[in-house]
Amino acid sequence: MLLVTDIKQIRQLSREKEGENWGFRSFLRDCKVPAQKIDYVVQKYYRKIADQIDCTQCANCCKETTIFLKEGDIAKLSNSLKKSKKEVIDSYLTQKEEDEQYRFHSSPCPFLEANLCSVYKSRPQSCTVYPNLQRKGVMNRLSTIIKSCEVCPIAYNVFEYLKEEIWSMDDCEDIEEWY
Repeated sequence: MLLVTDIKQIRQLSREKEGENWGFRSFLRDCKVPAQKIDYVVQKYYRKIADQIDCTQCANCCKETTIFLKEGDIAKLSNSLKKSKKEVIDSYLTQKEEDEQYRFHSSPCPFLEANLCSVYKSRPQSCTVYPNLQRKGVMNRLSTIIKSCEVCPIAYNVFEYLKEEIWSMDDCEDIEEWY
């Protein structure tokens, strides 16, 4: 399978495959695939694909993704920017009462400069783990990963490889014979 890196093409393909992706999510849940097996396959493809994609050439996640900041994230930004927590909140963040979480006022991220993060060492935790493929527990994040397929070339390609590998099996029992 060829690696797709053009973000416009990825966006279009993700929209075309939206039903297929949600169907695949249902398939995984119905088959009761052991979570550690899915984690293994996703992490295998993540390492392979992430090595081939330069995120600084894309930075689409910084342009389109809503990042939620925790108190610790705000404290790190405050220290890095040498501003008070209140100044950081007033200058860059907004909070919705119903979820009590902070997010950036606008998109793209206010710290994105020439496709690079100007606060990289103190970036929010959500940024450090994006697109959430390198951690265990992929089955619990499938909805978020499917949404990331439209934004991130790594997420799109990993999910396509995952579908190809698992859906190529004849039935759910074949999955038990993995690895």
